[in-house]
Amino acid sequence: DHLAWICVADKGAPSYSYKNNYQEPDIGSGTVTLNAPFDEGEYELRFFDGSASSELNLVTRLTIPFTVKHSELTKDVAMSIPKKSYAPGESIVVTYSGVTQWLVDHSAWICVADEDAPSYSYRGDYQTPGVGSGTVTLTAPDKAGTYELRFFDGNASSELNLAKQLTIVFTVG
Repeated sequence: DHLAWICVADKGAPSYSYKNNYQEPDIGSGTVTLNAPFDEGEYELRFFDGSASSELNLVTRLTIPFTVKHSELTKDVAMSIPKKSYAPGESIVVTYSGVTQWLVDHSAWICVADEDAPSYSYRGDYQTPGVGSGTVTLTAPDKAGTYELRFFDGNASSELNLAKQLTIVFTVG
């Protein structure tokens, strides 16, 4: 008696390999939910009979190819602030919209950074947005200068990093 399962795998990967998770389907018909891989690329949805290396394995007959494109997951993300100049230590209310469940699941965050600092750096605190639209509150730096508000995908060093697309410059002083 084999336990069947459905998973996501890299396109063309050996039949026994899969990405981060799998789900066991109900007998008959039904729905399973799997997380899309974080990295862009070509993947396959695979159905296994429960014995990934067996002759019976159905992966070659029941494979559905798909592509992960971050632009589709992040295309509607936006953020704004009500003014472009703040006093040191003043609260900055950031309004955001278009945040998908995928971004929340991958720990997206909004922060303050020094202007032209590397994309992975930030100063002070950061806040995580919720799905859809809302606000987060950050604190302006104590030192006068020019800073950036940045929206990150949750992996500040990834290719997807939205900091360059979603950066708002403001001054403190």
